[in-house]
Amino acid sequence: MQWQNPELRLDRDTVYGVLLCRGLEDWLQPADFFDLVRYTGPQSEDQYRSEAISMARRLVFEGHALAGDTGDSEHYPWSGSADEQLSRVAALWSDPDVDPRFAFVWFDLTAAGREAAEEALARLPDLDG
Repeated sequence: MQWQNPELRLDRDTVYGVLLCRGLEDWLQPADFFDLVRYTGPQSEDQYRSEAISMARRLVFEGHALAGDTGDSEHYPWSGSADEQLSRVAALWSDPDVDPRFAFVWFDLTAAGREAAEEALARLPDLDG
């Protein structure tokens, strides 16, 4: 695996909460997912990619974010069902010949996602201390 796991381990719910919180500041991009899933301790390249795809799936299916493209300082959600959007993400992030951190899809938090992120901020552990 080309990415090193940090010593600190976090459960998936905590990683998801941190991901949501990052979405309060800007659109989420692949690097956010792939940076954070390292804290779950994936042991292979496939597991690493699978963890990131699972986080994207959770964001979309829980109604916390919309997948799409950006341009002119705007987010343009993809058309299609959640299943179709996630199939597209999975195809982008599963290709072994592509560095998934640069297979761009942008996620914009919904109102429910912003609310969940604010709730997560209150319960996340202090990771700096």
